[in-house]
Amino acid sequence: MYGPSKTWATQKVIADLEKSPPPLILMEEDEKLIPSLDHPASDHPVFQWISARYVETPAARFSKYFNVYVRRGSALAFRMATNQQLFALTLADVDPKFLRQTAGELFQKGQTNEARAYLQKAAEIEHHPVP
Repeated sequence: MYGPSKTWATQKVIADLEKSPPPLILMEEDEKLIPSLDHPASDHPVFQWISARYVETPAARFSKYFNVYVRRGSALAFRMATNQQLFALTLADVDPKFLRQTAGELFQKGQTNEARAYLQKAAEIEHHPVP
């Protein structure tokens, strides 16, 4: 949004989103940046692109730090609209075996920092299981 590369970066983000629009977007909740829809950030082209194609979904919000946006007309939006029970997924709900498997794949790709993060989360879950 800011800095000398903002125009190029904005165009790149929009091109990437156009090429492969995800079913869900998490946007950091920062009242300094977007305290309300009247804030100047709502005029930013990326936010406008998201607003035109996604709907904010408070029912799926899993953290006070992120807003959840679901792509209109997506299979995910349909499932959420027809699901009687609200859901919230956190990494604590993920099987540690899956996290370890993903870490192994990341190590093979040379992505050691990401792999370590997965291993750390797996260890946290195993040592502090959610009741």
